[in-house]
Amino acid sequence: MSSSTPLPLLLNTFTLALAVSFLLIVLWYDTRRTINQLFALFLIAVQIWSLGFLLEFLLEEVNLLTGTA
Repeated sequence: MSSSTPLPLLLNTFTLALAVSFLLIVLWYDTRRTINQLFALFLIAVQIWSLGFLLEFLLEEVNLLTGTA
């Protein structure tokens, strides 16, 4: 999944920053509402997904994941 363009890295970083920002806004607004709690769980899942993709992309770029030096 290695790519020569930085576009996936930029989009993933933007998605991660946006999910963190939305999570802070939602939790700041009202943590007791059920819809906010469910949306916060969704945003945490998006953050985990984006962080996993980001780590995989970065590890491939430095050739740690593929095992080649």
